[in-house]
Amino acid sequence: MRKKSEDRRQAMLETATAVFLEMGYSATSMSVIAEKWGGSKATIYNHFTSKENLYIEVIGMLGDKFLLDIYKALDPDADLTVTLQTLGELIVKAVCSHEMVLAQRNAISEAKTQAIGKLFYERGPVAAIKRIAEYFNECMERGKLKRCDSLVASHHFGALLRAECQDPLLYGVREEFSGEEISGMVERAVKAFLSGYR
Repeated sequence: MRKKSEDRRQAMLETATAVFLEMGYSATSMSVIAEKWGGSKATIYNHFTSKENLYIEVIGMLGDKFLLDIYKALDPDADLTVTLQTLGELIVKAVCSHEMVLAQRNAISEAKTQAIGKLFYERGPVAAIKRIAEYFNECMERGKLKRCDSLVASHHFGALLRAECQDPLLYGVREEFSGEEISGMVERAVKAFLSGYR
């Protein structure tokens, strides 16, 4: 019975994710999600107390989808340049994914009138920045990076990774980047980062 309930909850989350990404937070109602899911609004409220609560769960699920693989790449004992390249490619592929581009657009468009932008930022980018900062601290302990504010270094690394790809995607100038393009972007970002922090 518990498995059935978990499966139902997962189906609701997946449906809600698709609807939020397509319509945005403000335009989405629990009624629309229930209709798309094929169940009742009351059942959704049994699992999620509010639309905001459901959205938080959706953002958490999206974050987990991309961040878990990113965190696995953080090995302070491995070669630093290789690790940063692997890490960078995972991050850029996440940033460039269709789901994440839509989520970022929605979060930005809702930022002034809803708390959605802040929720998205805290559950996604901030969580990643803090974890990468911890990795940088471990690298400093091993003498692989110079002593500095690891949180600032993490922000700088992320900004370098997004520099060539984020705006073209957010503004619809590009739909995607090839694997070769992503590798080149990351290689240049890693080189720039290490020139200042190694």
